[in-house]
Amino acid sequence: MGQRGMSRPVKAILLFLALLAGFFDELMAGWGRPVAVAVVAVLVPVFLRQSRAFWNQPRFWITVAILTSAQVPLVIAVHARIAQGGFASMVAIGLVDCMFVCTIIFLVCPTSDSD
Repeated sequence: MGQRGMSRPVKAILLFLALLAGFFDELMAGWGRPVAVAVVAVLVPVFLRQSRAFWNQPRFWITVAILTSAQVPLVIAVHARIAQGGFASMVAIGLVDCMFVCTIIFLVCPTSDSD
């Protein structure tokens, strides 16, 4: 059957939590949207088919953990910009952040097990 990886229910729960943070933006004093953008920007590259080959490598998960912790200052930095710019700004920042995370993951993780 091949490599199963993370089950669909786990993926659904993680994405649901990210969306939930975005929907309860007002309860989080305006921090829900930037948090949701940061969470999705990290989760999407992790769930990509190309990155599943790295799931068994500790280097991949260390990189994801570092990138996740780097999202905290990013959320603080873009909070005002997202509040000011609205949905279009949120999507643009999310796309740029997601591309950054993808780039770092694929630069750090080798494509073969030659290490």
